[in-house]
Amino acid sequence: MAGKAKKPSLTARMVNQPKSGFKVTEDRYHPIRLAVLEALPRGGEGMLFEDLVREVAGRVDRQLFPKLGSVMWYTKVAQRDLEANGLVERVPGQTPIRLRKKRVGSRQ
Repeated sequence: MAGKAKKPSLTARMVNQPKSGFKVTEDRYHPIRLAVLEALPRGGEGMLFEDLVREVAGRVDRQLFPKLGSVMWYTKVAQRDLEANGLVERVPGQTPIRLRKKRVGSRQ
């Protein structure tokens, strides 16, 4: 059966549901992940998610992500995966949530 070749994919973990995740294509996940890590501050008061989406949208290829909705969805997936991997954290006691890169050596 002839068809499109399958793109390499990975399962992005979810911090609040460690046994489940989202299957995403690598060619879309990795640019968003990199943009999230570049955009988030290390420490301090962090960044609101909506501000993070705007920052990420300005850093990714608009041909790969022509709609802001897809940037937002992939940013949320990357955020949760980075949290599950201990690279990003939520600033404690903040509503709405604020995000920041986790400080090296910090414990919670």
